[in-house]
Amino acid sequence: MHFTADKNTFLLQLKKSFAIVKKSDVNPIYENILIECNNDDVCLYTLNEIIAIKSIVNKGVKIESTGKCMLNAQIFYKIIDKLSDNTFSFETIDDNMVKITSGSFVANINLFSYEEINIFDFETSEFNNTISGVFLKEINDKLLKIIPASKILETSPFRGVLLDTSRTENLIEAVATDSYHLGCISQKFSGDKFRIIVNSEIIKILHTQNTNSEDLLISLKNNRLLVKIADTLYNCSLIEGAYPNTNKIIEAQYQFNFVVNRSIFINAIDKAIALSDDSSSTPIVNLTVLDHLLNIVGHNVEKGSSNEDIDVTSNIDSKIKILLNASNLLSLIKNIDTENVLFKLNGSFSPVIINNENNSNYISLILPIRRS
Repeated sequence: MHFTADKNTFLLQLKKSFAIVKKSDVNPIYENILIECNNDDVCLYTLNEIIAIKSIVNKGVKIESTGKCMLNAQIFYKIIDKLSDNTFSFETIDDNMVKITSGSFVANINLFSYEEINIFDFETSEFNNTISGVFLKEINDKLLKIIPASKILETSPFRGVLLDTSRTENLIEAVATDSYHLGCISQKFSGDKFRIIVNSEIIKILHTQNTNSEDLLISLKNNRLLVKIADTLYNCSLIEGAYPNTNKIIEAQYQFNFVVNRSIFINAIDKAIALSDDSSSTPIVNLTVLDHLLNIVGHNVEKGSSNEDIDVTSNIDSKIKILLNASNLLSLIKNIDTENVLFKLNGSFSPVIINNENNSNYISLILPIRRS
């Protein structure tokens, strides 16, 4: 195989494939890149245990002869990235070496056998579902904060984001929870019915590489998610297992509500955390609401305590006290993008719904802490 290419155009696609390359003692293919030269374009393939990427270079390349080869991805990326000239030549020699030439620079790189490598299938009859790039950004920015960080849960449904189009007609819902707090984003959708759990790391990769916020074309094949963004294709593994049914909690009727200014509330929680009881790694704040006042208490046996009242609008005429994980509470409040935040609840030990005052497409939930 032999082709010449514009360095900068080629590098844009190479970066996408190289982003998932990792050193691995389990599977050496994770360290390599497969390059396939067709009559019209050059395809770059990389994969790891959760995702495979096919980047297509169809601009700025001139095909001299077709073929396929595999080489170390890190070496190849570093060489192309550091080239001084704007163009380079890529040519295989005797099926065991590739020669890269650019100006006066020449590199000979050993090749690896690719005959027994199973590159994931990127072909599909049609991408008949579309998810907007804006929706993907919301999932990345808001829901991934809720995903538990523990590596112990890598294969748990909690490590992923639920994408569900089967529950509500013409709507796609994205849900993330760690069983203690939850976020749900919805958007209009027309397409197939599905209910899948996507690894949070895959969400990050897709968002990071979708620099122009383009729509994602998606399809399901062999229990994997195929995604197309411009000239790049992704074959993504799905997390198996049953995602917890949160619909009844979210859609329940809540008797009480109060509305608080977002900035003032965040400031008050930050101060309470500074003096909350940190005997464990979980800071806790005590909220008491009655009529037009919300009392926020932070307490630490050694450091002291804080106590602050802030104004709210509420329909609560009998005192309600709630203990909440302050870190989880803050992460949900900071996801709200309006001036005021609406809280809905049924009592001291009921789930607390948090969203903006205008009931947008983002809903979040947090469970109170029970202490004997």
